[in-house]
Amino acid sequence: MLILNFFEIHCRIVKKYYLCTLKSFLIVEEDEGTKSPLFYSDKMIQKEKIEALADNFLENQGMFVVDIRVQSGNRILVFMDGDGPVTIDDCQKLSRYLESALDREKEDFELTVSSAGADRPLVLPRQFPKHIGRMISVKTKEGELLEGILKSTHEDGIEIEIEINIPGKKKEKTTVCKSLPFNELASVNVVLSFHKK
Repeated sequence: MLILNFFEIHCRIVKKYYLCTLKSFLIVEEDEGTKSPLFYSDKMIQKEKIEALADNFLENQGMFVVDIRVQSGNRILVFMDGDGPVTIDDCQKLSRYLESALDREKEDFELTVSSAGADRPLVLPRQFPKHIGRMISVKTKEGELLEGILKSTHEDGIEIEIEINIPGKKKEKTTVCKSLPFNELASVNVVLSFHKK
């Protein structure tokens, strides 16, 4: 019986970047000359493993993981946020911790740790309190689009202040507060404003 292990490299250009992926294959050839099917082995680091490590490191630091993505070739993207601002130094500390906790000898990987920037949607209830008083854009699961000031947040949802037209008066508007449960929110983004007050 002959066992062959070989590698195949695929390279392509993706959004101005040259991307190469490595795949390992195993062929087993029987003495009679028949070959078994081609076995493909691509070790992927488990998202749950990264999440557990990150949660353990960030515990009691006022920071938390928002999202983790493990893409082909073990390209790991970790997005973190905090009850207060998240600095570059915070991202570097988590990155170093994850690098030291993962074994490159067993599984090679590429790691990127970044804050959940202002352009990313708010996805966890814990992200909302620090944005009280800011303008947010909301899309509900029913497709309703709202834009208003985040007034408060609680265990089950948020309350926003929106402007509505006064019935019978075309140009006059008034503000009302609207409660929205978290389970009815499809997406919520902070509206970025570059105007000085």
